[in-house]
This record gives sequence, structure tokens and C-alpha cells, in this order.
Amino acid sequence: MSEKEDFYIEIDEDLYRICTEHAKKENFPSVDEFILHTMRLMLLTLEMKRQGYQDLIEYFKKNGLTDLELMVFTKYESGNDLSDIAKSLNLTDEEAEDLLIDAYDKFQKCFQFDIND
Repeated sequence: MSEKEDFYIEIDEDLYRICTEHAKKENFPSVDEFILHTMRLMLLTLEMKRQGYQDLIEYFKKNGLTDLELMVFTKYESGNDLSDIAKSLNLTDEEAEDLLIDAYDKFQKCFQFDIND
């Protein structure tokens, strides 16, 4: 096991304000947790590009993500409105939201790691 080290990220005031707003909106315990979560998603995206999307999709499926959860997650992360996603997949808004929450939970279980490792 490696020793944990503190790290420092310098971000401008506007970016910090945006992170603060999203952290509150998404009920993160702190802005730092939101920034770490965002960094993990960025690393996930880079890894997807490096490995190829299909291999990673198969990995997610093996770890419990359903096709529908992947569709909702992918469309939402691409900037689509959750209500529009629900309509396009013949779901209620609540069903789409539940699928998105489940997808986030499963993604976090697949990619739990300490950024300091």
C-alpha cells in the first residue's frame, strides 16, 4: 500500500464557483469530493478512449450495468436532458432518474480508487 500524500489543485474563481454550485446541486458532501468525482470521470473517459469503448462496455456489463443504465448514463453525460432521455426510451422521468442513479452507483463500485495511490 502506498503512502497517501496531500495534493493541491489550482483552479480559477469561476471554475470553483461552478464546482460549488454542482456540488450543492448533486448533494456532494464537499466541493473537494465533487472535484475528485469529476477527476475520476475524466480518468474514466480517458481510459475508455485508450482501451476502446467496446471492451469497457463489456467490463461494465460484467460488473452489473444493464444496457438501459448504460444508455441513460451515456446520453445524460453527453449533455442530454433527463426528461428528453426518458421520452426517447419510453420511460417515465422517475424511471430514467432511478436508472441514472443506479448507473452512477455501479460505476463508482467499478472504479473506486484513491486518487493518491
